[in-house]
Amino acid sequence: MTLEFLDPDGLPRPESYTQVVVVTGSRLVFVAGHRPEYLPIISEARIAVFGEHKPADTLLGVETLAEPGYLIEVEAVAVVD
Repeated sequence: MTLEFLDPDGLPRPESYTQVVVVTGSRLVFVAGHRPEYLPIISEARIAVFGEHKPADTLLGVETLAEPGYLIEVEAVAVVD
């Protein structure tokens, strides 16, 4: 598996994620999500887990999540092969 991390010119360069990640691999797993007030905690956790590896990220405002008790939804992509 190879990874190419891209932050295109003119876009912000966030501390905890990369704007675009290009992956060469054959099997992908996608997991989706956020809640704005939890973003600092999420960012801190991402840095603790991923360190300098900054996967792509999406933050969207939503009225509700899949279940009433859910507080956040996280988006992630994993290459497993």
